[in-house]
Amino acid sequence: MNIANQKYAVLSDQLRQHGDFIKLTISSPLDGAECKRVTIRPVTLSSGSGYQAECFSGMQVFHKNFDEKTLVDWLSKDIFGKYEQYAFFYAGLCVNYTDRGGKLKRSEGIANAKSLSVEHNRKKKYMINEGDPIKVLVDVGLFTADYRIVKSKYEKFRQVNRFVELIDHSLKDFEGDSLTVVDFGCGKSYLTFVLYHYLTQIRGLNAHVIGYDLKQDAIDACRRAAQNYGYDGLSFETADVTRDNLYDGVIDAVVSLHACDTATDYALWYAMRQGAKYIFSVPCCQHEMNATIKNSDDIMLKDGIIKERYCALLTDAIRAEILRNEGYDCDVLEYIDSNQSLKNLMLRAVKTTRRKKNHNKLIDLCASFGAKQTLLELVTENGNKQ
Repeated sequence: MNIANQKYAVLSDQLRQHGDFIKLTISSPLDGAECKRVTIRPVTLSSGSGYQAECFSGMQVFHKNFDEKTLVDWLSKDIFGKYEQYAFFYAGLCVNYTDRGGKLKRSEGIANAKSLSVEHNRKKKYMINEGDPIKVLVDVGLFTADYRIVKSKYEKFRQVNRFVELIDHSLKDFEGDSLTVVDFGCGKSYLTFVLYHYLTQIRGLNAHVIGYDLKQDAIDACRRAAQNYGYDGLSFETADVTRDNLYDGVIDAVVSLHACDTATDYALWYAMRQGAKYIFSVPCCQHEMNATIKNSDDIMLKDGIIKERYCALLTDAIRAEILRNEGYDCDVLEYIDSNQSLKNLMLRAVKTTRRKKNHNKLIDLCASFGAKQTLLELVTENGNKQ
């Protein structure tokens, strides 16, 4: 055990002394502590049993997952000696250590057995859960035939829930009983089917979801799957969002996941033109800005990889600001972990009643770079019929 001061070995050992360990709370930070408070709980990870640390810093909360060895290493390196209070909770028992003057003082007390037992047995509640009879997740290999999570697909399972949770958060105040959604670039993606399941089975809505894609074989496969699952409100069409005629009825929400380059701009333009209340867009392959930007004196444009990422971020920043100018509350957030994909930003927007603003600052920004941005051109040249 790599612990500089062996007095802290007792704290590491305390984790293993009881089989009914519920949590460890670490508080009263000293000089050098990065967090105000740390809570550690046992969890089930994709690799098996482990621990999750919840670190509170200011108004932010960070989470880290560990197995037993890496947890002890982290505690010894970053935690022990930097806090005064270490409280171990078990069913009906609290063991508290106070670190003062270089000595650990131990005391025991009775924990609130009712509240702690609930926490001990608590399992993270997802929107989509293991055991839910969702056939599409079996067909794509996330679930086994008896609807259990395939261990090697656990991260993908979390991504599915992340997608649903982001949408659910925006729809929390939706009071209607029906919803029409257009999904651009659906491909053979199971997320369109998961979205339909969420809307109809979890939210209980009368949902009409239309999936568009360029590839006829993907559309044919999706149509067969929708029929097989009995998803009567889910339809698929072959179309190019940049030029074809699309659904012209009332649209409540537009989804665009990884539509390539300017296809994202046309999807956003369609959503605004149709007056969609909700927009969920995960852009991809922002080539346009990279290809047209000309300010060679900017240090962000001198190196290829930096230029590529800078142009991608600049593109999405412009898109987000356009949405805000056009009367949407828009936030830019992490869709999936960056170690899964660098294309991990989602533009999530909800229409408001605020008065529109002009786009002059964005026009000047693009002009200063000599760059082209399709969504900006669409909203300034064609206007918006909302």
